[in-house]
Amino acid sequence: MVRTVVAVVAAIVVTIVGIFAFEALTGLFFAPPEAAATGDKEALRAAIAGMPFIAKLMIVLGWALGAAAGAVAGVVIGRKPWIAWVAGGFAVVGVVLNSMGLPQPMWMLVGGVVGPLVAAAVIQRVLPVAAPAPA
Repeated sequence: MVRTVVAVVAAIVVTIVGIFAFEALTGLFFAPPEAAATGDKEALRAAIAGMPFIAKLMIVLGWALGAAAGAVAGVVIGRKPWIAWVAGGFAVVGVVLNSMGLPQPMWMLVGGVVGPLVAAAVIQRVLPVAAPAPA
């Protein structure tokens, strides 16, 4: 039971860290808009609309890869395949909440919902789950 709780928490933490890390990597190639520092939502919306396609694609990939990393961590620690869905679901909730505050192109929202769920499904099916050691 404790292992499962630790695995779920690890899945969520690794998902968050993975997404932030990939977004930071994206920021190295494409400087974040100045509006992000000011907190002006209208300026930020305009800046997002003006971002290059590849920068937006990297953000969507980061959502999926962050969920995949969280799924791997959760399944490896908890030895239960369903924990992969915790990471995928958590990433999807974050994407939806983020898009409610900052409207993004529809393809980003669709990719942000589908990508993490596909990542979770792949990890759940591909990652072998080690049987617990006999007591």
